[in-house]
Amino acid sequence: MRGWSAKRKAKRALEMLWRGDTFIEAFGDREYDNCFENGDGDEVVRCIVAECDADPFLSRRVAQSRFACLDQWREFVAKGNAEGKE
Repeated sequence: MRGWSAKRKAKRALEMLWRGDTFIEAFGDREYDNCFENGDGDEVVRCIVAECDADPFLSRRVAQSRFACLDQWREFVAKGNAEGKE
């Protein structure tokens, strides 16, 4: 995934999460993990949270996955946004 933007990696992670845990297990969780590597994992998480906040149905689907930790990601984003405002 080198050369991919954080937004593109977030879209890929969301595609995999949308298809479900069985898909990620069959496809390989290494592919999913790659979405968060190469130094821009924080930005990927921010993009995922933004997409989930804009789409309640997607948010529920992602929250059901054992590969996602949406509540912790939201806390991370909120904390980062609060720190950026200080």
